[in-house]
Amino acid sequence: MQRLGPQILLSATDLVNFHECAHLTTLDLRALDDKALKAQRTQPDEHAQLLFKRGNEFEAAYLADLKREVLRAGGTVVEIEKTPGNPAKSAAATLEVLHAGADLVYQATFLDGDLVGHADFLRKVPRPSALGDYSYEVIDTKLGRHAKASYVLQLAFYGDLLARVQQLDPHAMHVVLGTREQVTFTCSEYSRYFRRLLGRFTQTIANASTEITTRPTPCSKCAQCHWNERCEQQRADDEPTVTFTPRPTPAPTEPTIPTSPAEAALRTRIDALDLAPRAGLTAAHPAVLRTAVRLKHLKSHDLAWPRGTRSGPILEVRNLSDAQQNRALRVLDALLRGAEKLGWSLEPPASDPNADRHQSFARSTYRPPVFGRLIVDGEPLQLRIDERQRQSDHVPTEQEKADEKRGRYVWMPRFDYAPSGELRLHVTEPGHS
Repeated sequence: MQRLGPQILLSATDLVNFHECAHLTTLDLRALDDKALKAQRTQPDEHAQLLFKRGNEFEAAYLADLKREVLRAGGTVVEIEKTPGNPAKSAAATLEVLHAGADLVYQATFLDGDLVGHADFLRKVPRPSALGDYSYEVIDTKLGRHAKASYVLQLAFYGDLLARVQQLDPHAMHVVLGTREQVTFTCSEYSRYFRRLLGRFTQTIANASTEITTRPTPCSKCAQCHWNERCEQQRADDEPTVTFTPRPTPAPTEPTIPTSPAEAALRTRIDALDLAPRAGLTAAHPAVLRTAVRLKHLKSHDLAWPRGTRSGPILEVRNLSDAQQNRALRVLDALLRGAEKLGWSLEPPASDPNADRHQSFARSTYRPPVFGRLIVDGEPLQLRIDERQRQSDHVPTEQEKADEKRGRYVWMPRFDYAPSGELRLHVTEPGHS
């Protein structure tokens, strides 16, 4: 993403970033005009610089191989010179080369409105188009050993810009992996999803406000993102303090029963509780430690267990990503510490006297977890914490596409789900989900 005068140019990388993290797009957009925000970007470390260098070397080696192949067959190879700050000049040179019918074009540049693309390679194929009795297909190089969704989106972006020039959608697009294996995708199989995503992306840019309205939700992009340190700090600053807040009393429409002294005293005690989550888990409530061991978040032999607390009921957690396990356990620890100060205890459910009658004669080493219940004034309550899942349109996997191509029946879900970083605490009666 770059500003060229009053215009903002959007690239294939920007589209991939939007697909993986809307907050990344928001920050990149704001940083164009905010020098203070731009200064918060994380600079590439040595590992990132090494990968960039190896990627350029791999691309140069593949270019040399293609050159030899094309020239040996009597073809022509043209390299488009990049003109930083003036993509229109490179795009005009690319257009001229395509109309001339070069067999291989390196670093082709396309410019259409706010969209700019730099394709690694364009290769001529015998398929008529507006250019003549030939057309072009896109080839990109990647160091990865396996094809990824981001590769397909980049190829589709370049292919869409190429289609506007030759007035014909390319039949195929190709990526050359770090193993030198070339993987080919059929453009028509991805065009519908790509154009819908591109429409959402450009609409988001057009409607963007001057304020940062998105949130730093953890995702697979974080490890390679130049905003990672800023987002981690923001999540730490925004982490809420767990407090018990009584529900507001609605305005009475008729005489109500006065609050009992015992209820008023309990509310006062709840308001006085300090339930800020602790920084670590080593001194957490025994039930939280047992839960952490069950999740393999902590190792039992690394903990100093108070006498008699190594075994017992645990707490119910579901659908927690690795990034949110520590935070969820700290919230549960704060909750149980507050409950103990109020005289509420965590106890295992009553045993079933007929449980042995339902067991098989075959002995099993598996023991299902025992979830504790919080006893509040003699009433058992079930606690559960989980992480809200983010829903997105399903992107077919390579295995699904391969099976479908072979004529096999492939069931594809309508949606994919990814962790959102938002935790939910459920308090229910035992036996209710």
